[in-house]
Amino acid sequence: MDLPIHGNPMENYFAGDERVNENPGLFAISGFFVKLHNHICDKLKLVYPHLDDERLYEEARRRNIAYYQHFVIDEYLPVLNGVDIGPFKGYDKTVD
Repeated sequence: MDLPIHGNPMENYFAGDERVNENPGLFAISGFFVKLHNHICDKLKLVYPHLDDERLYEEARRRNIAYYQHFVIDEYLPVLNGVDIGPFKGYDKTVD
């Protein structure tokens, strides 16, 4: 059974990366972070009902980026290269 697809099947989904329609993994991770952003917005609205939509969006965006960075640095990279870089130990101005 074919699903009804309107227009070009390669243009059905929109994300920050145009390859989202070509790669199921990229589609899944993009969808996950969109849903996470909306979930964070909902939770922030409960805790801070006085915030306007723009402030909620930006705060949820900031937290979503932090989750993404944590995922990549602490979960993905150690598996990819077999090295755990450990926790941040502070800025080292002697490093170029």
